[in-house]
Amino acid sequence: MLDNNFNRELKSILHYVLEYGIKHTSFKVDYAKLLKSKGENVEFISNVHTGFMKAQNLIIQNLLQLGKKRDTIKKQIKELNKQKASKESLEKSKYNLKVIEYKESVLRKIADTIAWQLLGFDRTDTTSRK
Repeated sequence: MLDNNFNRELKSILHYVLEYGIKHTSFKVDYAKLLKSKGENVEFISNVHTGFMKAQNLIIQNLLQLGKKRDTIKKQIKELNKQKASKESLEKSKYNLKVIEYKESVLRKIADTIAWQLLGFDRTDTTSRK
């Protein structure tokens, strides 16, 4: 379903979201301490945000490209319906549209991950407080 180019872009985006801050910080970070302290480790937080920014730029570029492809395929499907083209070609175009929609969904989920991190939401803390 996914092609090599998209996989390569996805790996690059995930690197910026998940690893960039860690790999570009010059000192050792105590991650447990970092989560508890707000004012310390400014370099680490700055690097994480730089990684987020680079990932967001790649996400936008990919979403714009996919949007153009989606529009083209939708027009193609419309034309195939008008021409009463073969069922095979219509199904292939519909499959291609589904692939593009899936890729867009993956990229949007990564963007959601960045937003959740910036806003400080934590879904791992599911204990209810009574």
